[in-house]
Amino acid sequence: MRTEAGLRSLVIDCRFVHHSGIGRYMRALVPRVLRQLPGIETTLLVQRSEYDAAFVAQCRAAGARLLPVEAGMYSLAEQWRVPLAVPRCDVFWMMHYDVPFLPVRARRRLVTIHDMAHLAVPDGMGLAKRAYARLFYWRAAQSDAILTVSEFSRREILAYERVRPERVHVVCNGVEDSLRPCGDARQIAAARDRYGIPPRYLLFVGNLKPNKNLPRLLAAFARAKRQTPQLADTALAVVGRRSGLRTGEGDLDDLLRVLGLVCGRDVVLAGEVVDAELRALYTGALAFVFPSLYEGFGLPPLEAMACGCPVLAARAASLPEVCGDAALYFSPRAPEEMAAALSRIAAEPRLRSELRASGLRHTKRFSWDAAAGEIAALLCSLAV
Repeated sequence: MRTEAGLRSLVIDCRFVHHSGIGRYMRALVPRVLRQLPGIETTLLVQRSEYDAAFVAQCRAAGARLLPVEAGMYSLAEQWRVPLAVPRCDVFWMMHYDVPFLPVRARRRLVTIHDMAHLAVPDGMGLAKRAYARLFYWRAAQSDAILTVSEFSRREILAYERVRPERVHVVCNGVEDSLRPCGDARQIAAARDRYGIPPRYLLFVGNLKPNKNLPRLLAAFARAKRQTPQLADTALAVVGRRSGLRTGEGDLDDLLRVLGLVCGRDVVLAGEVVDAELRALYTGALAFVFPSLYEGFGLPPLEAMACGCPVLAARAASLPEVCGDAALYFSPRAPEEMAAALSRIAAEPRLRSELRASGLRHTKRFSWDAAAGEIAALLCSLAV
């Protein structure tokens, strides 16, 4: 990309490259954006505790230099260490809404706000944390431009903050080219065996925050399992971080006990899974279930579709926008409706086949390379 618009120097905050969805966003976009901007003096803020060799190698190959800044998310330290560390530049791009209140030596500031979850669904947050989030969102909204990932999130930003609509830019996330159906049955079986997942399983991928709605999914699964013969030998595989598992309704083990589900047989807590194995698990699943109450985008359903897995999704927030007509929808607050969808997907092979085909077609609309091109153009326009 040519840079006649005047962009000469760029600083990007990449300190949280391993933070769940934010980290995946960084790893997918930053190297691609840098390759779109050859000749630009680029500095990446990084943390040693979140060092990613592959990410660093890609960024260095594109000409970026690294600047270590040790400061945790939402910490007091980042409020003074980040502004002090940022060198003079045309644009400073922050990947999350935890922006510094002190001025930075940048002509323009761009911030990515993925969603307004901490205001829209503050379940489990005390008053102090809510006030803290409120303050950070307000400060982020004062940036020169705001980047977000869906029209839903754009509407949420405009609803919660006093921002001129033309300052909020939507660039949808993409799907990695490496995510495609796994044609090796032995690889699928090996991934299942590694995590103790039986041959027939439904798949959930996500963290255990309240907006992910896992308790209702478990209740729906227990109901559907009792009512549907085709689910008798089917497990629910839960992929995501296992340490400190909390569902918002007590310990997960207690909830499973109340629902009559046996951990390790009916529900398998697989923990974190590397990308190659996740691809195999997506492909091998009977279906992927995403019951979230609130998402700014929602990458896992698209990733599942790209791997040839039928998708069941909540009729909520950004998910109908992102999944289009390639998913079977249900109300995320109605376990009985969710259970009916689970029963239907288990009992109707033709439905699974139709969703598999429509999902593969649908994901072709989402490209990280295209997203990087749009963001590179926005960065150039900001430097005018």
